[in-house]
Amino acid sequence: MALEQMPAQVWDSITPCIRIVPPELRDRTEADPPPTEIGRLARAAGDHVVYLDPVGVPRRRRRIAALGVPYARRVYEAAIACDLAFAPVYPFHRRDLAEVTVAFTSDSLGAVVLVRKGDAISWGTSRLDLELREEVRSLSVEPARLDVIIDLGYISADANDADSVVWLVRQVANAAPWRSLVLAGTSIPDSLSAEIPDDSLNAIERRERGLFDAVQARVDLPLRYGDYAVQHPVPPASGPVPKMRASIRYTAGDFTFVSRGGQPIGEMLRDQVPAEYQRLATRLLRHPTFDHSGCCWGDRFIEELASGARIARRQHMMRAVATCHHLAVVARERSRVRTPGGIAAAAATVAGRRRIEPAAKRPRSTSAIRRSVR
Repeated sequence: MALEQMPAQVWDSITPCIRIVPPELRDRTEADPPPTEIGRLARAAGDHVVYLDPVGVPRRRRRIAALGVPYARRVYEAAIACDLAFAPVYPFHRRDLAEVTVAFTSDSLGAVVLVRKGDAISWGTSRLDLELREEVRSLSVEPARLDVIIDLGYISADANDADSVVWLVRQVANAAPWRSLVLAGTSIPDSLSAEIPDDSLNAIERRERGLFDAVQARVDLPLRYGDYAVQHPVPPASGPVPKMRASIRYTAGDFTFVSRGGQPIGEMLRDQVPAEYQRLATRLLRHPTFDHSGCCWGDRFIEELASGARIARRQHMMRAVATCHHLAVVARERSRVRTPGGIAAAAATVAGRRRIEPAAKRPRSTSAIRRSVR
C-alpha cells in the first residue's frame, strides 16, 4: 500500500528491499508465496528495481525449518511472471541458496548479499572477511554486480555501540569490491508498549539514524542508509491481536512519534474503532512535529482521518500511512547528507535502498533473468 502511494521523486531516491512474509505469519498457511501481492508490488514499482528477499524474515517459531530452495524459486518465478525488476538477495551462511540466487541474477541488475549482525558477530576475532570472500566466490557473480546489506536488526537502547559496527563494516568491506554497501537497522521494538505508555503521544529515538552517521564518520568508504521504516524486523502476525492498542506512527527528526490508544482494540465494539483512530489522528495533528505541508499521501490521510473525511478500522492501514510518510522524510534527509565519496547517502524503506541502475528497464532485466533460468 505505501509503495503504491509513493511519489516519483521518492521512488527515484530509494531501492526497497522486499522481504516475503513467511507462511506462518500470513492468513493462509500453505507453502506457496503470495503471487497477488507480488503482482501489486510489480505494478507499484513500474520500471524501478527492488531487492527481493524470499527467505530473509526470521521465523518466530524456532522449531520451524528455514525456508529453502523450492520456496525461493517459487517466489522468484512469481516475480518474473509479474514482470518485476529485481535483484535476488542471498543471505550469508545460506550456501544452499547459492545456485538459485545465481540462476535468477541478471547481468544488468546483479544480486545482493545479506549479512546479519548476529551471524557475523559470532565469528568474534576470526576472519569474517575471508569467510565472506570465499562465499562470494561460490556465487560466481562479479563483486562489481553485488550490493551488500549489513543488517543490524533491532537496535536496543543499550546496544547502540558504534565500535562493533565499525569493525563489522570494515570486515565486510574488506571481503570484496562491492558495488555498494548498505548499513540498515531499526529502533522500533517488537511491541510498542515497551517504549510508549497506553493512551499517550510519546517518541522512540531513531537510534539507527545516529548510529549510521557515527559509523560513516569513522570509515573511509561511502555507505548507503537503510532502515525498516516504522516496523520491527520480524513482522506481526496477520491475525487479530486481542491486547493490541490502536496507534499512529510518525517520523520527524530524531524520533518516531507514536500516538497510541489506551483500550485494546479487541475489547472495542466495531463502531468504536474508527472513533479511536480519529482521536489519535487529532492528537497527532495538534502536535508541533506534524508537517502540515501535505508532503505525501500519508500526511493527507492523517489530516482527513482527524477531520472525519476518512475512517480507519485496521492497524495495517495505519502502518502503510506511517511508512509512506517515513519514506518521504528519509529520502529528503538523505538527499542533504554527503558521504566522504561525495555521493548522497541513499534512503531506505523496509531496509530500503537507492536505485541500482537508473537506466534499467523491466523488459531488459526480466528477459535476461529468463534466459538464465533452467
